[in-house]
Amino acid sequence: MTTKNLVANIFVLFASANLCGQTPAINPVAKEALSKTSASHLSYYIDPLSLHLDLILSPPPARDSATTAGELKELHRIEAERTAEQVAQAKADDQEEDIFLFKSLLGPGFTAEALPITASLSAHIRKDESAAGNPLKNIYRRPRPYQIDSTLRPVCAVNPEPTSYPSGHSLSGYLLAFTLVQLVPEKRQ
Repeated sequence: MTTKNLVANIFVLFASANLCGQTPAINPVAKEALSKTSASHLSYYIDPLSLHLDLILSPPPARDSATTAGELKELHRIEAERTAEQVAQAKADDQEEDIFLFKSLLGPGFTAEALPITASLSAHIRKDESAAGNPLKNIYRRPRPYQIDSTLRPVCAVNPEPTSYPSGHSLSGYLLAFTLVQLVPEKRQ
């Protein structure tokens, strides 16, 4: 697949979110968030000023809701049952937040050093994820689980900002996996 086709596919993904009935007006939430952001965080493939994810993404559950209580209960279960191997994998994942996280699927040669153009593509996708998700994080300001329940014991570095929703890691993982499916369709499954 050519770079031009990949860029077109990624654009279609983001543009599809923009076809939910809104006008092409500037998104005031994104505009305010971007005004507080350094130039190094600007997007590459999308225009965050015209992207209105707030129109298609439900707000997070309330802090005192049954859903949040259920999430915290599940996190305590996971914490109680996690293995040393799972802790090590979580720490490794925390250190590598780019497309090369998927090297276990593509082999030892799938590295930033060996594939600098792919590394650049990954960096652009990560910036677009931030440009798309950060305005909503600033709207919702949902506390992270360990900010609600101090008995939780995260194994990775904690973030003091109450910006757990929407999940940047989930959006990044999806966009990076989506990109790899376009680049290497035979590894889709």
